[in-house]
Amino acid sequence: MLMNSSSLTKPLTFVSSAALYDLGQLYHDNSTGRIYRYVKAAAACATDVITLLHAVCWDEGGEWIVNNDVAGGTGLGVVAPAGVIIAPLPELYFGWIQVAGLALCIGDGSIAKADAVVLDAGNDGQIDTMADGEEEQVFGTAIEADAPNVNIILKTLV
Repeated sequence: MLMNSSSLTKPLTFVSSAALYDLGQLYHDNSTGRIYRYVKAAAACATDVITLLHAVCWDEGGEWIVNNDVAGGTGLGVVAPAGVIIAPLPELYFGWIQVAGLALCIGDGSIAKADAVVLDAGNDGQIDTMADGEEEQVFGTAIEADAPNVNIILKTLV
């Protein structure tokens, strides 16, 4: 079941060391059409804090745990996109990620308008243009070229 705005006790960009909602909970913003999921940051991310606009993958540490360490560590990598960070998220903290709708991400400099995009295996937290053989990894479509940030329409990751 999707939460509504009357169920939120803090802004979507609020992060905390204690869970405020059930992990995996979804929230739909009726004014923008965007959908968000409540998650926990992994214990071993590529940096101590997952950066705003980073694209993240699921982590082997458990259900609803995300990681920006796509190329190694405990992140499940390019085959397990989870969403986009909407507020800096320290390791082991709880917060919301965007999982559907128009999302701003950090590109790698190669993305053109209408490109299918995937998690960038060489640059943690960034997105890249899909290459041949990566069709199953696509999680969005660019609506502009990256410079370096790029707006994409997320495939619904719910």
